[in-house]
Amino acid sequence: LADPVHAPIAGTDTWIYAGAGIASNAIAGRRVEAAQVQAGGDLGTWTRVVDMSPSRAGYGYTLANSMLYAFGGLNAQADDGGASARIIDPVPTLENWNNLGLSMTEPRYLMGSLTESAFIFLVGGWNGTAVTNSVEKTVW
Repeated sequence: LADPVHAPIAGTDTWIYAGAGIASNAIAGRRVEAAQVQAGGDLGTWTRVVDMSPSRAGYGYTLANSMLYAFGGLNAQADDGGASARIIDPVPTLENWNNLGLSMTEPRYLMGSLTESAFIFLVGGWNGTAVTNSVEKTVW
């Protein structure tokens, strides 16, 4: 994680954040946890951080500028919105999840997501009625 404006994670530290998913009762979850990667690659203790709000599963995700982003997958259904949470001191603390106030060109669930340079790509997924092969692009 590198952020010239606000970098709460030290240059040599690595953290893994595990976001919400489908619970054993088939309901979308909210729980988010984080663990620090230790020397040798082992994971430290998992720590619960601020839960996602609202519940999400099957969302696309990325990390940019000390922010975690989740796109679509609202309540494990196709959705065209998203949410974000800022990583703050002390790490792995997250500020509250906030609505991004965006609308993708179509709702998405179980899409692919990746970041390249300053671009976030959301690829395919289920739009609520059919599988889609469209691609969305945004700049962070």
